[in-house]
Amino acid sequence: MADHLRRIGKREEALPLFIRAAESGNVLAMRQAASLLRLADRRREALPWYLRAVQSGDKSSIRHIATLHKEAGDFDTALDWYGKAADHHDTEAHREAAWMLWDQDRFDDALTWLHARVEKGDRRAIRETADLLREANRPAEALHWYQRAAQGGDAYAIDYVERMDPSWDEN
Repeated sequence: MADHLRRIGKREEALPLFIRAAESGNVLAMRQAASLLRLADRRREALPWYLRAVQSGDKSSIRHIATLHKEAGDFDTALDWYGKAADHHDTEAHREAAWMLWDQDRFDDALTWLHARVEKGDRRAIRETADLLREANRPAEALHWYQRAAQGGDAYAIDYVERMDPSWDEN
């Protein structure tokens, strides 16, 4: 019932139902309640539900905690949570962290964070590094990272490299 209400846009009616289910230990309801609270600009109320969801095993809520901190302007705490999310194989966490740092004009920090992800074997971070370098108007460095991503099979990177370096051979 709560999910149906949420899907048809009746968030205010769905929220108490999700909270009731969350209070009974339903992990998905914890995340849904937190998400609805966040959408209603009730972030302080959302955070405990996300934390409880994480403590109950919901790893997907980790990135939501990071986003709450980012929205509150607590970027260092957000970065810590993005790191935790990435450690749990959240494929979007490193990207969000890097672009958050980029938006704060912390370019070197963004690259350092992405390089740490690359060192941990995060192949997507290779292309994100290339994207960040391209945005920073550093095309030669970007091309190097795109080539590296292309060698790992990244289709977007292969396309980019073929357009920028027609002599490139992925073998």
